[in-house]
Amino acid sequence: MKLIVVTCPHCGGRIQTAEATDQLRCEYCGTLSRLQRRTRVLERVLPPPPMAPGRPAPIALQQRSRGVGMIIAMGALLPTAIGGVIAYTVLGSSSYTSSRAPTRAAAKVTPPDPPSWQGGAPLLTDLDGDGTPEVIGRSRRVGKVDEIRIIALDGKTGKPRWESEPLGNYSDTFQGPLALAGDLVLFASQRAEVRAFGAADGKRRWTTTLEERIVRFCDRGETIVAVGKDDVERPLVRASGARATAEAPPAPKRGPKPKRAPPCESAPSDSRGMRDYHLDWSIADKVDLAGDRLVVGPGGRVASGTRRKGTRVPTLVALDSANKARWRVELPTDPLAAGEGAPGAVAVGDSAVCGAYSLGGAGGGSVACFALADGRRLWDRGLGNAPMSSLEIAGPTLLISGSGRLETRDLDTGATRWTFGR
Repeated sequence: MKLIVVTCPHCGGRIQTAEATDQLRCEYCGTLSRLQRRTRVLERVLPPPPMAPGRPAPIALQQRSRGVGMIIAMGALLPTAIGGVIAYTVLGSSSYTSSRAPTRAAAKVTPPDPPSWQGGAPLLTDLDGDGTPEVIGRSRRVGKVDEIRIIALDGKTGKPRWESEPLGNYSDTFQGPLALAGDLVLFASQRAEVRAFGAADGKRRWTTTLEERIVRFCDRGETIVAVGKDDVERPLVRASGARATAEAPPAPKRGPKPKRAPPCESAPSDSRGMRDYHLDWSIADKVDLAGDRLVVGPGGRVASGTRRKGTRVPTLVALDSANKARWRVELPTDPLAAGEGAPGAVAVGDSAVCGAYSLGGAGGGSVACFALADGRRLWDRGLGNAPMSSLEIAGPTLLISGSGRLETRDLDTGATRWTFGR
């Protein structure tokens, strides 16, 4: 079976597929496309296959083969007249158009792949002191290369402020933690290489390699603590990344042994799960909730879960200091039309709480926000079929992070402020 290479019309990824197929699904972004082929000799673009009724799909174009370059080279060796005809015919079918014939150097120039948002919880820090925090996370380019970098976006406009050097491809990096520790952005690879970048400019400050994979970081001022999968805390000098000497605990005097020090507090990470807490069963029982997790924010604590009996409708319960319910809401406006299960993501701010849920079937996802004081519904907006990974509240803004896209919405109205990525 012969394979051909096509370009995804949505993300630009290069995909190999069978020559006989009419439709294909992108392995990177999941987009379903119709395949538009080329002829075998001069590779003219052929008409795409007909569109299935009621199933519109974009068109993915078969890429030119290396054989076309061989035809052009052969044209230079033939008599001038014949060579000119062949060169004109081949170049005329190229995607480059100009009033003059493109030069050999110009034909090699291709625009760089634009970055998209990789997903994960955004890290927030005010880099310019304007009161609006900038957003730091992972960018991804999918095309000729699969490349992950760290990116900082302006909090007001969503435009990139800087990008770091490449961290590797998706497979190399997706399990490595990314954390913000004051003026440093920290990343640890699966080979236990820790890299520190300046939060202000994205330039690498230092690199060190440890003997165990790192799962989280802690910020202790002059030292950065890298915590391994073995639960061992490895202090590093903040300025250089060199191993710091841990202070020896004082020798115990006669009497009971000193209590073990509690684990260090994790620095903000783009792994949202590290920011939420398991909901104790006793609290879930008290508020009659099939509990999922406890989400803590500056305005209070909210339990996330579903109805305890019957249809598993996604539900939020605001807790008071005695772990009793202050109010209770079901996220969907039409509970029985929504997908069953706990909220996909929850964020608690100073005055509002937002949760994501599935609309069920092919309806995609939606986000609903409520007043933290009394549970009054503020707004509910659909997200389409784009995969979503986390919600984050920053002042008057809700950040919705998903695979390939980051968007911000007004916390009071749900109106879109800016988007980044595809």
